[in-house]
Amino acid sequence: MLEIIQKLINYIGTGNCITIITFIICVILSYYLYFKTFYRLVYTTQTICKTCESFDDWKSEGKEFNTRIIIFNNGRKTISKQQIEKLEIVSSHKIKEVLLTKKIDNLSVSINDKIAKIQIEYLDSSDFIVLEVIHNGYVILDGRIEETGKLLHTETKNWILINGIIIVPLIILLFYNMYNFLGKDEPQVMPVLINLIFAYGIAMSLRFIHKLFFIPDSLTAKYADSKDKWNTEFKK
Repeated sequence: MLEIIQKLINYIGTGNCITIITFIICVILSYYLYFKTFYRLVYTTQTICKTCESFDDWKSEGKEFNTRIIIFNNGRKTISKQQIEKLEIVSSHKIKEVLLTKKIDNLSVSINDKIAKIQIEYLDSSDFIVLEVIHNGYVILDGRIEETGKLLHTETKNWILINGIIIVPLIILLFYNMYNFLGKDEPQVMPVLINLIFAYGIAMSLRFIHKLFFIPDSLTAKYADSKDKWNTEFKK
């Protein structure tokens, strides 16, 4: 990898490379600061089945499911009910109950058969609510913000896939370079350190993007993850 980067720098020119890197960093920071000024809500969901004993039970429409929904204010401003055009939970079957897992005083939920409408007076920046829906069938969160449109569903599994596509090749190239540089008669430590710094920079960039679009991992791990692989009980 280091040889490829060196050839690219020689081809483009050191000054041009510095200019391009500076420009990219400035664009990312500007986009981040601009993007975060909007009124934004993002959400994630996780479903468990307390009475399911096999994977076939999950397909049964008669089974009762519990779905956790984390709604997170990912913007830099407090969002109020004036900015929320619609926020409701829609089920394919009847919604039995909606529980508030994280205590919040300015929220109310009204259930009408398959639809549960959520009313939030306000939600501060980086604050969140956690709802647990007891239902049959499946549920989705249907919401729309006046300024930014539909709520973004931050699916953790997709993010893990993206990380795998980027990180796995980097790790392979890193170990390949370490083998080449350290396996010589005169081991070269500096190129290996540069490769490690480069890999760390890529990892931090991914974390930056994750923070921009996604709910913090600490929240999903605390409220949405299950205790066992069969998804029969939430951690909290």
